[in-house]
Amino acid sequence: MDDALAITGAAYSGKRTAGFAHGFTPLEKLIGSFFGGQLIILGGATKQGKTGLAGQIATGAASNGVPVWIYSGEMTSTEIAMRESSRETKISVSRQKRGRVVEADFERLVQFRKDHGSLPIFIQQKRLTIDAIIERAKLFVRKKGKGLIMVDHILLVDRGRGQKQMSDWEFGQEVTLNLKLLAREIDCPVVACAQLKKNTFVERGPITEKFLHQIIARRPRYTDLIGAMERDADHVIMPFRPVVFLKEYEPPEHSEIHAKWEDMVKEHERKAKIVLALSRESQWPRDVDCGWDGPTTTFYETGGENEQEEIISAAADPLRLL
Repeated sequence: MDDALAITGAAYSGKRTAGFAHGFTPLEKLIGSFFGGQLIILGGATKQGKTGLAGQIATGAASNGVPVWIYSGEMTSTEIAMRESSRETKISVSRQKRGRVVEADFERLVQFRKDHGSLPIFIQQKRLTIDAIIERAKLFVRKKGKGLIMVDHILLVDRGRGQKQMSDWEFGQEVTLNLKLLAREIDCPVVACAQLKKNTFVERGPITEKFLHQIIARRPRYTDLIGAMERDADHVIMPFRPVVFLKEYEPPEHSEIHAKWEDMVKEHERKAKIVLALSRESQWPRDVDCGWDGPTTTFYETGGENEQEEIISAAADPLRLL
């Protein structure tokens, strides 16, 4: 109780934010900062931006002085660096790789390197088993102090002896169980990216205006994750861009509904949501509206929070806290 009160008192007095500040405002509206011992699952379908969001969280935490260790089974450290530089410089990764820059662009990239080259972000790009990830994470904390551990993504963890015959469902549960135990042992937050089940957003039926609106209205749920990963999670966060699925159902070009489909694609192209699909300590489901910049794979704040959590006032009704 003394420790809990000290954390709240320090945050209340403005001395420091409780937990590990990641600096991503839409996520702060939903769950605040991260805390030691937490496992945060960052779930999403393909092309929904979960790796991009993970990068924003990592860079934000590092900018606040939090050491970050990333297991990247999907991208190389060079690709991650290019993606992060694209956010601030607005020079897409595609342009960087092809050298399609002018002198002013190159100067911005050089300045980004000067400003952010010393951020405490450490990337493990060689594939590892879950046991090896745990050992590396413990070593990282011993050397750098408590920080943020990030795994991208769960099914790109190498399988060790006895795990090769497991289904993705079983292996996902094995990984999340071990990551939760790791978070508790090192008293650090662990963020793990996870895929959704295949065909989660498959829709059937004639393509009508009602059908298109149903696609836009869909939201990912924690039960869409592969395996029972939510069993060990303190929070399940899901970035969601419905336009990705809308584009998969383009009606015939000369049909009556095609113009309506084009309008809907245009309307939602730069829109996204951050969905709190499950939480041990906050009201769920809730989501926050945000923007999406495709060329730089960046989520940005637009200010809209949906289904706001009820704030209980002890002064108004102290018995409601019991």
